[in-house]
Amino acid sequence: MNRRSFSSKLLKSGVFSSFLSKLPSSAGAPGPQECHENRNPAAYTIESDNLTVHFDDQGRIAGANIGPKKLVRSLTGETILESCTISGPVTARRLENGAVEFRSPLRGPDNREFSMVQRYLAAHGSVRGEIEITCQGEPWTTPIVTRLRWPRPDVAQFWTSWVGGDDRWKDPLQPQPMARCSWPCTWDYGPYAGVGGFCIPVASVLEDKDDTGVSLVLSLEDPLLELALTSDAEGTVAFRRADLRLGQGRTVKLAFDLVAHEADWRGGLRWMVQRYKPFFEPPNELVQEMAGTGAYSGWDGPIDAGRLKQMAYTVMWEAAFDWPYMGMYFPPLEDDEAWWSAGYDSGGDRLPQLMHRLSYRTLNDRARAMRKDGFYYLSYFNFDAWGWTDVYSLKAVNRNIPQKYLWMEPTTYLAEKTADGIWRDENGKESNLGGLVVMDSGGPNYRADMLAQVRRAIEGIPESSGFAIDRIWWGIDLTTSGARIIDYGADDTVGWYKGRPGRHLSVSFRETMAKLGALIREAGKVIFYNPCMCYRLDLMRDVDGFFGETWPTMHGYTCLNGTGFLALRKPGIVWTNDSATLRPDPDAYFQRHLHMGVYPMAPYPKNDHSITPDPETDAKYLEYGPLMVAMRGKQWVLEPHCIEVQDQVAKVNLFALPGGWVAPITFGPKDGMVKVVLRNVAGLAEGVHCDALHPGVAQPQAVGTTFRGGVLELQVPLKRGCAMVRIK
Repeated sequence: MNRRSFSSKLLKSGVFSSFLSKLPSSAGAPGPQECHENRNPAAYTIESDNLTVHFDDQGRIAGANIGPKKLVRSLTGETILESCTISGPVTARRLENGAVEFRSPLRGPDNREFSMVQRYLAAHGSVRGEIEITCQGEPWTTPIVTRLRWPRPDVAQFWTSWVGGDDRWKDPLQPQPMARCSWPCTWDYGPYAGVGGFCIPVASVLEDKDDTGVSLVLSLEDPLLELALTSDAEGTVAFRRADLRLGQGRTVKLAFDLVAHEADWRGGLRWMVQRYKPFFEPPNELVQEMAGTGAYSGWDGPIDAGRLKQMAYTVMWEAAFDWPYMGMYFPPLEDDEAWWSAGYDSGGDRLPQLMHRLSYRTLNDRARAMRKDGFYYLSYFNFDAWGWTDVYSLKAVNRNIPQKYLWMEPTTYLAEKTADGIWRDENGKESNLGGLVVMDSGGPNYRADMLAQVRRAIEGIPESSGFAIDRIWWGIDLTTSGARIIDYGADDTVGWYKGRPGRHLSVSFRETMAKLGALIREAGKVIFYNPCMCYRLDLMRDVDGFFGETWPTMHGYTCLNGTGFLALRKPGIVWTNDSATLRPDPDAYFQRHLHMGVYPMAPYPKNDHSITPDPETDAKYLEYGPLMVAMRGKQWVLEPHCIEVQDQVAKVNLFALPGGWVAPITFGPKDGMVKVVLRNVAGLAEGVHCDALHPGVAQPQAVGTTFRGGVLELQVPLKRGCAMVRIK
């Protein structure tokens, strides 16, 4: 059920090969959309904090002075529209705020004439580019590419927020040499399970020798419908935005930033966290108390709460499948009115022995019991499917059902109340998979119904801590029409898909989550989201935490890395399929999670298609439990070169906590001592207390410290290649 990779399609079609073949063969050489050979290479200059960018009179980047030392780099770059050319003189003018504006007349396919305006201005810590493309006539689309070329790829490294895509785990915090790219490397934005890509629209080029770096960052506020990133050995990095609708007199507005920083992958991310803070911070800070291992279970029997707490367990995502059918999770009933669950299992089979009678009062009692044990209960929710095994034909509608009981009959309710949410393919057909109707939450009536259900849950289950929203099935080829990212039965007015309107599900998702988020935050509750089908930071503004899923047939590294990056300042939990997932090296399994600041699932009774208790597995969780507890409430530290292990004999990361920091040291010598250096971290001072937790060791061990000149040096003992250093 793997999605066909967007990048694979681009490479097979030759589109990227085509536009890369047009790149200048040397810095400053002519490129696409160029009509003047004799240009002034530094006609205009924009200066920001640590970056000065020079532009030629065509609006192209023609050089830069980078960092406090104003290092000169013949950096070049531009934004182009594929298959379009400049059709006349480019005009430039200075604006009152110091910005410079370039207006380019363009000619597109079918000789259509239109214009592109580019403005460059000094922003907070960046040089910002703002693009406006205005076009009349019939709607159309063409990819919009923003690219840079670094002049010294032989000494540069490249980094982005890599997510999975291989049969073994690779450290996504490790930049890669640009010159090793023997052909263009291409990644999709928001990869699906088992597919490689990136999850934060940042591309960083780093030079160690001069401790210099520049990041190209796309705005998280833009509609990033379909996006790809490419890098090559010639030093070019490029973002390619596809499917944006042009024409009809509309103006498409886009933005990006150039950010100068040290030669550290943290630099671009640090700027993004400051500039786009709402996308990184949890809307409800109470979610930090819920950070820990989690369960996805319908078990309501006895548990050993103390033992689970030793495994860092905190969160229960309810998996009793209590709803009458998918889409009707919280029926329109009073607290003590009962309904029958449908009796589903996780595979969609309906089994009589799984049917049970329940009410809001029952669910609230269950949530209260969970809180009494010191844990948090999350109600199941989903807004991308209707029915499961109940809706066989939309023609089978019973018009004689009284309104009071309409909710009991999924086909009729769908037809009469929420039909505007039915996803449709290019031929106008809905996707009916054995009774499962795929839904698009952009439908106004369907969205209103989902919001009404959430209100009922808030009122009926006050002891619930919030909601866990299950995955959106984007891109999974469950229908003969292929990837289901676009709902052709609607129009988002943003994109143009295969020559026609449609609604990209990312547009629906963002709008729906904004309304759900406001409602749930007002009630003091949280949202955990399962991002397993799409890791995209621009969609996660209203999400408090993550509970990411994967399957035994797909590698969990996409989920691990993707969840880790999305959860820079939020809690993240990653699916653990079964005990075999820990093999052959349980230490490596747990240490990958520590490195990325995320938690695995806990072995819990009746976990649904995920890990359950057994003595061997429990023992490993108990060994690493104290280390996982120690990073509860973590936030990634992104200061320049903030932490490193001498001689790089181990991996290390640094997280801030209230009152201090923790540093997971992983994949080091099995037993021995490593030297760790911390610098540029606000609040570090002489007299800090440091100790180390080790897997399977009951007591923390003292860590030797030396503090001089704002730099803290630690002598850290390792056990099994690992230590969680606590700095207070």
